[in-house]
Amino acid sequence: MSGDYEVGKWRTSKDTRFKPGQSGNPKGRPPIKRPDAASVVAILDESIAVRQGGTARKMSAFEVSVRKLVSRALNEGDIRAALEFLRLCDKYEVITPAPAPITSGVLIVPKSWNWDEWMEMFKIHGPPPWRGKRSGLVE
Repeated sequence: MSGDYEVGKWRTSKDTRFKPGQSGNPKGRPPIKRPDAASVVAILDESIAVRQGGTARKMSAFEVSVRKLVSRALNEGDIRAALEFLRLCDKYEVITPAPAPITSGVLIVPKSWNWDEWMEMFKIHGPPPWRGKRSGLVE
């Protein structure tokens, strides 16, 4: 017993405790080693032997992963795999949007409408078809 302080279980002596400003782990947490971009690219470009249809074939790791995504999307109905595949297609510009249709630029106003009424609908809703009693579309 040192002074009026009792040393025992969960009670260390005051002279062995950490001093103010002193860390319990002076070296600190070791840094996390993250792979750099070059090593990730090297891994994805590395050839892997794959059996496909009974024959051995070499593919890149990236190709194997994309084929696995497609397989999961089609065979297992995995929506996340399908969305990831579409995201990759969009990123690498594999899927291009269809060209805009060529129109003649002619507007046809029904005989039952007057020109001012038609132009007002065009200003409000844009080009037809519009929903409503005169459009022929069912709401």
